[in-house]
Amino acid sequence: MKYSFSLISLLIIFVALFFFEGPIVLFLKLLIIPSFYLILFYWEYSVFDKKIESSFKIKSQKKLITWYHSFFVIQMTMITINLNFDTSTKIILLLFTWTAIVLDIIIFFLYKKKKPYTLFIRNNEFIFIEKWTNKRDITGLNRILFDRISKKLEFRFDDNYKLKINTLEYKKADIDKLLELLLEKSNYPISIPNNYKEE
Repeated sequence: MKYSFSLISLLIIFVALFFFEGPIVLFLKLLIIPSFYLILFYWEYSVFDKKIESSFKIKSQKKLITWYHSFFVIQMTMITINLNFDTSTKIILLLFTWTAIVLDIIIFFLYKKKKPYTLFIRNNEFIFIEKWTNKRDITGLNRILFDRISKKLEFRFDDNYKLKINTLEYKKADIDKLLELLLEKSNYPISIPNNYKEE
């Protein structure tokens, strides 16, 4: 919560500063960019420090850079270049936009090197750690879906709760074992999706 509040606050200040001019304003804009991404980095890095007691856990092998994030950065770059802003404003906006990709690359290599535990089963609780910690009651798991394009497994629970994990970020043997345990603990007669079995 502290990370998200800090990021939103900085973003609001960053946008508000574009209504003002002067060297101090320019300095504040340049100061906010590293501050924003430093907080975002620490939020991402907090995953490595989280310890959860569990009977089963899986290591992430990597964290993929999503194509839509890259597309968004390229799109924002094109929009910024074509905006009727002065050069310094364009540079600041481009710096803010492209630092996101730099951070993604850093996180990608950190995940690949450290391989943090991000999936857990503790009693009847399914825990998935990202920036947020997601917890679901396995007994309420009523359906499992698999998207062959994105390679994501979607777990649907009672009360319309959902959880998605990218299978490309884990070892297949680990995911298979996870699915086996989830099927055992669920109160519903669910099965592994056929299109996942074909992978």
